[in-house]
Formats: sequence, structure tokens, C-alpha cells
Amino acid sequence: MPYFLLHTNSLMALSLALVMGSMWVFILKAPAKTLTRQWLSGFYLCQLIWQTSEIFHYAVHPTYIGSLPYKLLLSCWTFPSLALVEITFIQFNYLFLDDSFPKERRLVRYLSFGLGAMLCAFTVWNEFANNSNLEQLNFAGFLYGSLTNIWALTICIRKVFHLKKKNSPAVTGIRWMTAVNAVFVFMCLVVISVGFYSNIGYWTYSTLLWSGNLAEIAVYLTFSAIPTSLNVKQIGFAQITVASILLTVMLVFCPPVDILNLSARLGQQESLLKITLLIIGTALINFLLLPRLINATLTQPVLRLLDGVQHVNAGDLTVQVLQTTQDEVGVLTQHFNQMIGSLHDARSELTRYAQTLEEQVADRTAELRADKARIEEQSEQLQTVMRELHHRVKNNLSIVSGLLSLQLNRLEDEQAIKAFQEGQRRIEAISLIHQRLYQSDELTSIHMGKFLEELTTSIMHAYGYSAKTVNLHIKSDVDVLDIDMAVPISLIINELLTNCFKYAIPNVPAPMLSISFLNRNGLLLEVVDNGPGINMDLWHRPTTSFGKRLIKGLSEQTGGTLTVENLTPVLSHAGQTGQVDVAESHGTRFRLHIPESDLMR
Repeated sequence: MPYFLLHTNSLMALSLALVMGSMWVFILKAPAKTLTRQWLSGFYLCQLIWQTSEIFHYAVHPTYIGSLPYKLLLSCWTFPSLALVEITFIQFNYLFLDDSFPKERRLVRYLSFGLGAMLCAFTVWNEFANNSNLEQLNFAGFLYGSLTNIWALTICIRKVFHLKKKNSPAVTGIRWMTAVNAVFVFMCLVVISVGFYSNIGYWTYSTLLWSGNLAEIAVYLTFSAIPTSLNVKQIGFAQITVASILLTVMLVFCPPVDILNLSARLGQQESLLKITLLIIGTALINFLLLPRLINATLTQPVLRLLDGVQHVNAGDLTVQVLQTTQDEVGVLTQHFNQMIGSLHDARSELTRYAQTLEEQVADRTAELRADKARIEEQSEQLQTVMRELHHRVKNNLSIVSGLLSLQLNRLEDEQAIKAFQEGQRRIEAISLIHQRLYQSDELTSIHMGKFLEELTTSIMHAYGYSAKTVNLHIKSDVDVLDIDMAVPISLIINELLTNCFKYAIPNVPAPMLSISFLNRNGLLLEVVDNGPGINMDLWHRPTTSFGKRLIKGLSEQTGGTLTVENLTPVLSHAGQTGQVDVAESHGTRFRLHIPESDLMR
């Protein structure tokens, strides 16, 4: 009497073992060394061991059920491997596409080992102390499967809601894994409800076990739980397809029967033997021929095309990919070669154009450099001419001033002498501007700070005053001023200071003079003395005074507004601050404000 008889479930286990074994080998070859890879590799290894034990479990002759080898098979092989399958499956569900609950995963790992140990202990008790009670053993196995698969289903549902809030692209893959877990849960609950040895129980277990396992592999390959190659995916999908066809044929023509029904099992032996040979033959084709066919017709053409893309990314536009097929990949390769040829021609044309452009740019650059050199030379010549011009103007003004001095020696009328002296000082003020122009690098603008000090000192000395006899304060934050504005401003300052030294401070015990030239929404010129003040009625009346007419005319010429006011008390110096404080005598403030709009004209 034979020890083994073929059974539908044992052949189903054989087919699944071949698929699980190939998946385990593929995962071992995966380059990614991740925690997901470790648990997935462990899961398929345990699946291989469990399905191999199921081959012998269901193929045992009914007479030997309960024998010592049978008891050892279940106690030491089948149910321990089943426990490990569920433990690794739960961990893989925690890690699939996203490790959402790492702390919980580590805690559940220890609980799963404890629950698996309880299943193994029950199996030993059932086989050696409970006379190998098949119904109780199957009930315990499916109860354990129900609990673990319900927990795996719960994990996936929670991950869907958790990742949905983060808009993670992994949600779709986890939804499909949720559907796979729902299949396993439904299988276990149906078998527990109707009994494993009933027709519905056998059909439910056989159909949903292989469909769930194959669907799980399809989900893994589709959503790349770990990075893998195109070759592995193609072979994996091909094996799933072949296994599905074989299992469907087997379930239709050799439906599973009760393993204790000897006559029914004997009647299926011939058909099951043929299916066994078919499974082994297709497995050999899948393992030996199919990888080579896929590699030759798909993987290698794609790899050659990928290598061509890498050459293009590296800048090599001379590469041409060998076309070995006439399918879609071959057409893609042909178009790729044509595209690279076009790019090569375009780059050659661009290179020629770039060379021409570089030559033109070089020529134009040389021209610009020559123009720049000429402009710099002309600028230097112009600066020399301008400096010489200012120098000559200054010398001519000095000559005029000297002529006036000579003329002064021949005059006896005091009024004429004063008029000549005032005119001489006006000329000297203008001459001072041209002197500062040719002595500086700026040929069209004046540095006003130093200029004010020199102009004021010159006028003060002309009237016999010095820094010891006049409390003088000069403040300016105007850096430079264009010559067109500097000339009228200097003449206005000359007239105002002349007025102060002639009329304001001669009879003041402690003469004080403050000059401010500031940037205040334009230009603000203020000249303040502590003299007796002026008659405002006479100031506003028309007069023949040349100085007053010159001040008003130049103020209008600059676009400024001139205001004059008497101060009671007038300003005086206040310590070391450079500011002005009040005293007890009269004084006068001359203020000229030139808006920014007039400066831009």
C-alpha cells in the first residue's frame, strides 16, 4: 500500500510552492537592502516551506493519518511554518509602501511570535495527546489564520486613512493589499463556519488560497514593494498567469475531495498525475525557457535602449542602438536612433553657428576695446582741455581783478572805490570756483564743504576780520554741486557775507556768523548773523542797490525762494556742539530754498 496518494490540494501546494520559491529567489537578488526586503524574503521562504509541507500533508494515504511520521510532519513542519508565514505577513503589511506605525509593528512582532508558539503547542498536544483530531486541528489553524488576517486587514485599512491625509501616492497600492487581506479573511471565516471537509469549505479554501496568494504577488510586482528589474516583473506576471490557468483547470476537472475518502481519491489519481506532469513541465518552461525568451525579446532591447539614453545624457550623440526586434520596442529603438541623428546634426549646426558667433563676438569685442581706448584717450584730452580752460578762465579773472586793483589806485571817490572792491570780490568768488575745478578730478562740479570755508575766509580777510575776531560756524552736508548751480550760489553767498561784514557785525561786541548749506528736500542755504537787523520795509522796496538786486535775481535764476527775517533774540554759539543758541541782541537770517525739481532741470 503506497504511503502517498495525489490530492488536488497537494498539487495546488506544489504549484504555489514553485511560484513562491521563484519569488524568494528574485527577492534575494534584489539590490535594495531594506527592512521591507528582509521581511518579504522571509515571508516567501516561509511560504515555500509551508506549501512544500502541504504537498505531503494532503498527499498522505488515509491509512497513515495519525501515524508518527504524520504527527511529526504536522507538529514540526506544517504548523510551525504556517505560524511563521502569518508572522512575516503581518510585518510585511506594516512595511508595505510605508512604515506608518513602527512602534506598534515592533510590539506586534513579539505578540505574533507568542500566538504562533501557542498554535504550535496546540498542534503537538492534538497530535500526541488528542489522537490527531483533524477537525479540531483544522479549526485551530483557520482560527489562527482568521485572527492574523483580520489584524493584517486592520493594518491596511488604518494605513489607507493615515496616508490619505498626507496625499501619499502609496494609498492605491495599500488599497489593493487591503482587498487581498479581505480575501484571506473571508476564506478563513467561511471554512470555520461550514467546516473544512464540506464541499463549500474545500472549494472556498482551494479557490481563495491560490487566488489570494497570486493576487498578492501581482500587487507586490505592480507597486514595487522593493525595487526590482523589468525582467523579474515580466517573469513574475507570466508565472502568475500560468499558475492561475493550471489551478483553474485542476479545480474544474479534479475538484478537491475529503482526504479520508479513499475511493474518490483513487478515482482522481490518473488525472492528477497528468496535471502533476503538466505543472512540472510548465515550471521547467517558466524557469528555463521563459527567462531567456523575455531576456532576448524584451529585457535586452530595453537595456540597450537605456544604455543609449545614458550615452546621450553623457553628451554622446554618435551612439546608435542595435535594433533586434520589430515590435514596439524595436520601433521605439528606430525612432530613438533617428532622434539621436537629428540631435547630432542640430548640435553640429549649432557648433558651427557658435563658432561663427564667437568669431563675430571676438571681432566686435576688439572693435569695442579700440573704441573704448579712443574714448578714454579723448576723455583724457577733454579733461586736459577743460582743466586748461578753467585755469585760463581763472587767470583771466585774476587779470581782471588785477586791472581793477590798478584802477582802484587812481580813484579818489569813496563810493567808486567801494563799488570797484565789491566787483573785485565777486570776480574773485567766481575765480575761486574755476581754481577748485582745475585742481580737482571733477571738472564740472564743486566740493562745497571746502569751497565754503575758502570763500568765507577770503571775504572775512578782505574786510579785516579773522577767526579770532568773529565767532564763525560753517556747516554743509552737500557733497558736490554742479558748476551751473555753484556759480550763482557762490555769488549769492558772496553778497550775503559782504552785507554781514559791512553792516551787520562791525558794531557788535561779540560778532557771530553762521553759514549752513544743507540737503533738505532740495538745497537750503542759511546765513545768520547777530547784528542789529535790517529794515524790512526798505528790503522789500525797489532799490538801486546792485547787491540786493543781484541776490534777488540770482535766487530767481536758481528757482529758489529767498526769505529774510529779523531774529529777536538772535542766534549765538552754544559750546562744543557746533549748534546755535539764543542770545540777547538782534540778528538777521537769510534763507534760500531751492526745490529738488529745480535742481533736476
